[in-house]
Formats: sequence, C-alpha cells, structure tokens
Amino acid sequence: MVTQGRGKLGGHVYSKNRQGAYIRTNAVPSNPQTASQQTIRLFLTQFSQAWSNLSTEQIAGWNDAAKLFVNKNVFGDDVIPSGKNLFTGLNQTLAYSGQATLEDAPTPQTIQPPPFFVIDANPGSIVLKDFNTAEDTTVVFMATPPVSRGTSYVKNRLRVIAADVLSAGEESVDVSSQYEAKFGAVDVGDKVFFAAYSVNSVGQRSVIFKTSNIVQAIV
Repeated sequence: MVTQGRGKLGGHVYSKNRQGAYIRTNAVPSNPQTASQQTIRLFLTQFSQAWSNLSTEQIAGWNDAAKLFVNKNVFGDDVIPSGKNLFTGLNQTLAYSGQATLEDAPTPQTIQPPPFFVIDANPGSIVLKDFNTAEDTTVVFMATPPVSRGTSYVKNRLRVIAADVLSAGEESVDVSSQYEAKFGAVDVGDKVFFAAYSVNSVGQRSVIFKTSNIVQAIV
C-alpha cells in the first residue's frame, strides 16, 4: 500500500505539511494578465534571449557557478539550479531592483538583512521610517491594497511598488505616490501592509520583513 505521495494524479495533488500527508483538489489558477504578470514574463523572455547570446565560456561559467547557489524547496530538500535558471533568476531580481544585468557568472556574496521600519500612514502621506541600515542597501518595497482589520496573512497580496537605494543612516522614505499609483488612495481606518527585502550586487535576495498599520486621520 502507498503511505505517502507527492505530486499530481488525476485531479488531485498529494503532499504533506506539519500535520502529515494530505490530498487536495488540483485547482487551475486564474490568469488575469496583470501588469506585474506581464512584467515578469517580459523579464523571462528578455533574459532567455540574453542567455542565447552568451559565449560558450560564459555559459560554462554559469553552469559551474550554479553549484554554489543551492536553494531549499518547500520540502526542505537541496535544489541546485541549472546555469540558465541561475542566470535568469539573479538577473530578474536585479532588474526589479534597478541594477545592471550580469553576463558573467558571479560567486555568492553577503546579503544585508531587510530594513526594519515602521509605517506612518495618513491619507495622502505614507512614510516608511526608522530604518536600521548600517550601509548603503538596495531595497525592494512591497505593499498590499487595504485589507480587513482581521487580516494577517497577505503573502499572496503583496506587490512590488518601488525599489530604492537606502543610504547608511537614512531615516525615512515617502512611498505615497508609488502606493497610490499601484492601489489608489487610502482612507482613514484602512489597514495596509508593507514589506521589504534587500538585494545585493549579484541578485541574491534577503528574507522579507513585513509589517502593517491602520491609516490615521491627519491632525
């Protein structure tokens, strides 16, 4: 008898979590063709074409470097990317953070932790402040549209709104215009989440720092 399984079979998905093995219906995700989705696809196409234009020596370098960029999958297993996947993944992260494309394979570098911050949110003014950056750090900021007061899980709602280089000792960043361009204006009483992660010069990402606040009235 089969006691455990992982993967898809028919219309079901077999996997496990902390509570043990489980089975669920395989749901086909919607494809709303959002601007973010189209940007990601554009990057994938761009870097796939760029990979084809690399020299034989450069491709060999990326294939060798892939062994140094081991990741963990959702099951905790080590996963070594292909050279092409490493090239595409690092350069996509660099593009999102406004940094230059890499053609030659890098070696892993140190990565600064994400900047811890608090949100000062008022209608027409959203400021992230009290950063803890000790040195210049490239940061990608994410946010959610207003959510209900009881919402705490927003991983699938966070969207990139801006990327910036925080200078050492910088105290605050005003993201009002970037937020409103993405989600529209906020009202008093709205609950909003913001998150941030750091990106180093070779496209490695830090973990994400996330926090929330209730929009206050201007006094």
